[in-house]
Amino acid sequence: MPSADHGRRDALPVGTVLREFTIQAVLGHGGFGIVYRAGHNELELTVAIKEYLPVELAVREGATVQPRSGTERKDFAEGLRRFRDEAQALIDFDSHPSIVSCREFFRAHGTAYLVMGYEEGQSLAEVLASREAEGRPFAAADLLGVMRPVLEGLERVHAAGVLHRDIKPSNILIRRRDGRPVLIDFGAAKQATARFSKSQAPYTEGYAALEQVADAGKLGPWTDMYGVGAVMWRMVAGGKRPWEPPHPVRVEQRSHAALGGTEDPMPSARGLGKGRFPAQMLEVIDRCLRLRETERMQGSRELLEVLREGNELPPVDGAESARPLAARNVAKREEAGSHAVPARPEPRKGWRRGGWIALPSLVVGLGLVVATWWSSDSEETVRDQVPAGDSDGVGDEIAALERSQNRLVQPWIGDWDALGNVRGPGFVATVQAYIEQYKEVSEASVWVAKAEGLLAELRELEVASATQREAGEAWMNSLGMEFVWIPAGTFLMGSPEDEEGRLFNERQHEVRISQGYWLKKHEVTQGEWVAVMGTNPSHFSDCGSRCPVERVSWGDTQEFIRRLNSRESGSGHVYRLPTEAEWEYAARAGTPGARYGELDVVAWYSANSGGRTHPVGQKQANAWGLHDMLGSVWEWTGDWNGEHPSGPVADPKGPEVRSDRVVRGGDWFDSARFARSAHRGSGSPGHRNPFIGFRLVRTE
Repeated sequence: MPSADHGRRDALPVGTVLREFTIQAVLGHGGFGIVYRAGHNELELTVAIKEYLPVELAVREGATVQPRSGTERKDFAEGLRRFRDEAQALIDFDSHPSIVSCREFFRAHGTAYLVMGYEEGQSLAEVLASREAEGRPFAAADLLGVMRPVLEGLERVHAAGVLHRDIKPSNILIRRRDGRPVLIDFGAAKQATARFSKSQAPYTEGYAALEQVADAGKLGPWTDMYGVGAVMWRMVAGGKRPWEPPHPVRVEQRSHAALGGTEDPMPSARGLGKGRFPAQMLEVIDRCLRLRETERMQGSRELLEVLREGNELPPVDGAESARPLAARNVAKREEAGSHAVPARPEPRKGWRRGGWIALPSLVVGLGLVVATWWSSDSEETVRDQVPAGDSDGVGDEIAALERSQNRLVQPWIGDWDALGNVRGPGFVATVQAYIEQYKEVSEASVWVAKAEGLLAELRELEVASATQREAGEAWMNSLGMEFVWIPAGTFLMGSPEDEEGRLFNERQHEVRISQGYWLKKHEVTQGEWVAVMGTNPSHFSDCGSRCPVERVSWGDTQEFIRRLNSRESGSGHVYRLPTEAEWEYAARAGTPGARYGELDVVAWYSANSGGRTHPVGQKQANAWGLHDMLGSVWEWTGDWNGEHPSGPVADPKGPEVRSDRVVRGGDWFDSARFARSAHRGSGSPGHRNPFIGFRLVRTE
């Protein structure tokens, strides 16, 4: 019998035979399908097989995929037809060594499968992160070495009337055997079901053009050029601030700024790369990132000609007088280093949205890892900008430094004496990095001493406040959200090898939680979500306001937290998601076993849920007063998914950036093996379904 060896509930088990192939592993999954690694039953051949399984339209019953209901049957069938047509176009397509190959399409188990070439290597995201962590950022030659082959392959794709529509660093694989970049994850399964999906976004925020996000304008090769520009921008922007990874700004934010005539929130490549990259290259990157499609580079060929020969950029379409008023208002800002962006792209004649095809998805679990370094020129202005003298008149000195944008003090430190403003997430690590960077710079000694004093005072405050609290102490915010105090301590994270249901990714290791924190007593409810966001995205919206909110992506939780923090800004508290270690530490509440109580007593899961969610707090709490840590709905954490360390660690936060975020706890649909304190799940940050919710940490 095939054995189940995967983290997704509805994936086919390892060992399942699909025609002449046998499944070996699950490579990746999302809201639109699952990708397996498979081996040919007679030949020495490894392939990747994409299964069409849109989570909002269908479920698996045994091995067979079935539409969820009669109303969704037609949508599922239409999406399957489009998936077939697009697969046919790909298989007929004359492939390129920088484009993932597609070999075969077949139907089975009520759905369809696309067989693709299996490539091994590192994603561009991982390569960038590795080099930046070593202090070796990408230079112009590195950028060209990656993008020229990709653009040559993309030119062939565009010539065949096909679009990619999800170009990003984690979708460019640097092939291990020859070092060639290969464009993967073309996303036909996403595009085939996008029109039927209630929540799945078939693109990646920050790398998607306005016409993809807002349904404004027309899709064409210029749409992929925006993604190409964002990838090149990422190469240029890397390596500035370890506490602020360089991600492209969402196009919705940029469009909103353009409509209001305010500065583009996304720094220009010209400003970020000045002195490190050729001016012509930076200008072409900024051209690719224009909001108006007619002002961008129009395709791979045009961009290649500029990059190959260093030609001058072609003029943009339209005269200045034809540009929207908002774009003209920010034109002068572009001269100072910002993008000049229009309020809305104009429809382009001659291209039809329906005439372009998006290719099938190969989600191989390659992550986006971002690591950065301190600015190498930050010490050049020390003698000119740090005031002489002792620590008297600190307020005046700080004000003078902030006015001059002193790079030694750094704007993020703010007022040294305003402790309530500097104890947010990541501040301690940031100040420690500051001290390490400048401890040997004599002119900065007074500020290093102040930073060290501030850290000492913060630690004293934490120790004092922690000793005054007991585990399970309750607190409630202005919205009625209940939190309980989780004390500092040490525990064994992961599971022993003999734990029933254990998976390979649960390596047991010692973790120290150095500071106590407040954790929400229940998962965020539908009523609490509506109070902050105004709408209810939940699949089980008939369950009532006390039921957990679900069908929220990781990105949705960040917007909820942003709004909640804004609403509670006068309280001195900051909300965030728990780290994976904080979640497991709190779930265990001092218990070493698989669960903190008898499963039916503490959790809603497949055997007792009746196929739906239930109001929070009905099951027995753990020793620290937390309800529904197991079962109910999976809970997003703040961590990217990565391997557990092999030795003791303190306050771990997972890898820098990967492809999936960690979810914990199991849900109402899953079996008992998932409802364990050590079980680890994961999902794409944009993934939404009726199985995932979240709870909050409150810090001071």
